[in-house]
Amino acid sequence: MRKRWFSFLAAFLGTLLLSGLVGAQTLRFAVIADTHVGANGAADGLRTIVEAVKAQPEIRFVILDGDLTEKGRDGEFAEFKSIIAGLTVPARVLPGNHDLHWMGFGGEGFRTTLGESRFAFQESGAAFLGMSAGDLGHFAPADLAWLAEEVHKLPPGSDLFFFVHYPPSLIDNWGRAQNILCPHRTIVISGHVHAEAKQDEGGIPVFTVRAALAGTGRPGFDVFDIGPDEVTAESVAEGSPSPVWGRVSKADWKNAPAAALPPPASLSARVFWKTDLKTNLLAAPVTDGKLVFIADLFGRIHCFDAKGALRWTYEGRSPFISRPVIFKKLLYAAAADGRMIKLDAASGRLAASAEFGERFTAPLAAYEDEQVKVPRLLAGTASGRLLCVNLFNLTDVWSSVAAKGALQSCPLVTAGKAIFGAWDGGAHAVDIETGRELWRWTENDNFYYSPAGCAPSAAGGRIFFACPDGFVSAVDQAGGRTYWRVAAESWESLGLTADGKRVLIKGRQGDFLILDASSGAVLRKIGPAHGEGDLFPVEPLEEGGRILYGAQNGRIYEIAAGGVARAILDLGPGAVHTIVSLGGGRYLAANVDGLVIAFERPH
Repeated sequence: MRKRWFSFLAAFLGTLLLSGLVGAQTLRFAVIADTHVGANGAADGLRTIVEAVKAQPEIRFVILDGDLTEKGRDGEFAEFKSIIAGLTVPARVLPGNHDLHWMGFGGEGFRTTLGESRFAFQESGAAFLGMSAGDLGHFAPADLAWLAEEVHKLPPGSDLFFFVHYPPSLIDNWGRAQNILCPHRTIVISGHVHAEAKQDEGGIPVFTVRAALAGTGRPGFDVFDIGPDEVTAESVAEGSPSPVWGRVSKADWKNAPAAALPPPASLSARVFWKTDLKTNLLAAPVTDGKLVFIADLFGRIHCFDAKGALRWTYEGRSPFISRPVIFKKLLYAAAADGRMIKLDAASGRLAASAEFGERFTAPLAAYEDEQVKVPRLLAGTASGRLLCVNLFNLTDVWSSVAAKGALQSCPLVTAGKAIFGAWDGGAHAVDIETGRELWRWTENDNFYYSPAGCAPSAAGGRIFFACPDGFVSAVDQAGGRTYWRVAAESWESLGLTADGKRVLIKGRQGDFLILDASSGAVLRKIGPAHGEGDLFPVEPLEEGGRILYGAQNGRIYEIAAGGVARAILDLGPGAVHTIVSLGGGRYLAANVDGLVIAFERPH
């Protein structure tokens, strides 16, 4: 009897052990991408997906791989969070371009509601890492440093799954990430393209997954199985899995190869100082002619002298999204947590601060009122409010709620008005004394084509806008009437020549256009120059008959009298902000990674 009992117990324990081993050899997880909560039907679609995931108890965890919201609004993030709270397994989230570009400036909307924009964990012997590629497909220096630290913790040759919203082919500095991942057997899983596909990119298997709400309107997601012999991917729509659409054999799954990184090109401009802050910059530097000031996403403001020596650093408590402004030897800055500060420009000493309870998102503009002689500052926020602040004591003078969407570009003060675009499809003019709205302008009342990223320019009684629909417009500054509107391949990059007679447009397809300010006629189309798909807003600068501008490809271009665009500096991967004149033929440039260079143009 005892013998039979021990035999039964041994068999039972063996069955448990065997089943545990089999379970350990197979890991099933879900990837949900491009949920776009805020778009029509997207929230209900995500609720359906959450229930479908819960109906598959073998799913161990869920990765939500970017474009979680449609417009990056705080309410959309909150609704997304409330829906995925219904999941009964762990969920990790990453931002996509929709979460960052429209209103999530600096990722603050995402972080405030959902937390960090990267993750690392291990499950069943495999490593799972994910991080953001920003709104234009670029890894930040801090994220690459974090990735290197996490990867260094893993044993060589680990099985590694790397998640990012953009596929590697759309990330301009992907090679830097690949060289960090290369000691390990890596698979990349991404979204963005709204289509299921498996391909090899640079020797790495890459899976792109479907959108949560496909064109058919059938909510769905993808599930991955890590088995003893292969990794497979299949789509799940309306609760039913489809046949496997992608697989990688463990025998063919090798370490990621190292990527060759081309060095920055040696071009013709002379650099006389440079520094690398190794942090994201969302705004161009500012200068008073003697000192240079740079605000970053770590909440710091750096001051350099004309020779590039660091004079002081102010340590803030929240990221700086908006660009500071200099006024009468004082530096004013506004942070993402709603705090505005006044610093002594020479020493960095804090002179005053005030709390406004708003996320500041637009570059600051300072001016002195002609009637009452009280210096004031204009500051735009994520909620769409334009605040007018007394520069002496940082108190409210007035606030405008004319805009119904976030403010991103610097307001223009001209002819007794403050003029600014917003993420609400239009541009607004308000009275500089009271904040009362005087007119609203639009030629395409569509959120996605809002004149929000373009800093408006003024000349000859007209205001000029370059909008994401590809059109450039001249608007009567008195009443908001459109003088002319022309197709110019624009996105949001616009400037004026020093005499105000020509409009300068960095085109999104690689060409540079010069328009007649009075008629809109194309005077010159130059290129191709700076590369197709350039969506990074800058303000081209003209001095002495030469035009300078930064590009998304990391280069600085000059257009001289002959009308040919040539690259004169290469800062490497990372979009270049608006060029700042230091006077005397010297200029300052900074890219989104915090590389700052002072240079002279070639003769």
